[in-house]
Amino acid sequence: MASAPPISQATLVRDKFDARASDYSTWYEGETYSAAAFRRRRELTLEVLRNVSPGKVLDIGCGPGVLIEGLLAQGHEVWGVDLAPAMIQQCCATFGGEPRAHFGVGKIEALDFADGFFDAITCLGVVEYLDDDRAALRELRRVLRPGGLAVITCPHFWAPWRRWDALYWSVVEPLRRLLGRAPYSLVRHREYREGEYRQLLAEHGLIVEDVAYYGFGLVPTPLDRRLPRLHSALARILDDQARGPLKQLGMGFNVTVRKAGL
Repeated sequence: MASAPPISQATLVRDKFDARASDYSTWYEGETYSAAAFRRRRELTLEVLRNVSPGKVLDIGCGPGVLIEGLLAQGHEVWGVDLAPAMIQQCCATFGGEPRAHFGVGKIEALDFADGFFDAITCLGVVEYLDDDRAALRELRRVLRPGGLAVITCPHFWAPWRRWDALYWSVVEPLRRLLGRAPYSLVRHREYREGEYRQLLAEHGLIVEDVAYYGFGLVPTPLDRRLPRLHSALARILDDQARGPLKQLGMGFNVTVRKAGL
């Protein structure tokens, strides 16, 4: 009997976030390290959009709408797309009465919008799950007007916590397999080097205007789960290093780019 074909990355990602749609917003709540990092990522994104005149904004990978309220408050008309249908259902339930908010299932590699339709684009927690960065950037650039801004978030490859975490799981996962346990996660989660990503953006006519780091957790896996208060406290102390000399300690970075042309 032939074995079943492997499940695609896109399907795994869709199913993962479909399953978490009802509680995803809670990831931004509380005093945990991860909640603070998510809030900081959102805060840095909205800071950029405050400098954009009210217009049409696309939120790619909108989830249940964690950016939408902030974007509406800034006067923007907002379109949200997400690969997971359950996330879009959450958005429609929350913002269904708001005429300036529009939602639909979609993916970054094939956006159903006209060329140059948007004044700004946000893309949080998306690129690390993709198979093809270039296809995504081509589409993002296509639907962004000349001179428009986009904010893209990337997990930071060189963050000390991430390098230790990778080493930890390179030991733990083989042991789990020997014990007959399923992999911790089948979903690939890629990480980025700022210099390489800058080059990729430039190749697609996207000019980097700002890079801001966030998520300064330094307590290594698995101690971070046993010492959550210390993990969170160190992160709070270093939050102001978004663009400072210690920024490379951050687990993620926001890249603000402008599409070339006027």
